[in-house]
Amino acid sequence: DRPTVEKRIADDALVRSGRLRLTLRPWMGPSGVGAEYKKWAAANPGAADKMRTYQLVLMRPTPLAAPLTPAEQLAHLKHMDTLVKSGHLVAAGPVLEPGDLAGIFVFDTDAAQAAKLVASDPAVVSKKMVVEQHPWLVAELVLPKGFKVPLP
Repeated sequence: DRPTVEKRIADDALVRSGRLRLTLRPWMGPSGVGAEYKKWAAANPGAADKMRTYQLVLMRPTPLAAPLTPAEQLAHLKHMDTLVKSGHLVAAGPVLEPGDLAGIFVFDTDAAQAAKLVASDPAVVSKKMVVEQHPWLVAELVLPKGFKVPLP
């Protein structure tokens, strides 16, 4: 829950020193994040995690851009569905509070391929969204299989 996370982060030495700052926002990601990992960890106490690198892409609204139209939103969702079916997009969803972050993509591919895939998103092509991409090291089994895009 949010208060627990805020307390843990507040106790971090880099946050206390002012070198890092945390902003929490609720994200509508796929259901089951961490569920398989919890089962595996309980069945394998003390075992080392197997780590893998994903590409974390933050979608930010372009300052002063108009919101996506319903047609642009549908095109964005259809593009996401294509990326899921290709096996490259393993998680995505909107950020649920207004602000400088609109959504998150998680790609299971290399950095160059992820950059190419997200650059072809209609929200990016229209220049209504800009992206920020980071490598993200995550334990295997944390992200659930079978992510589906909620198409209308």
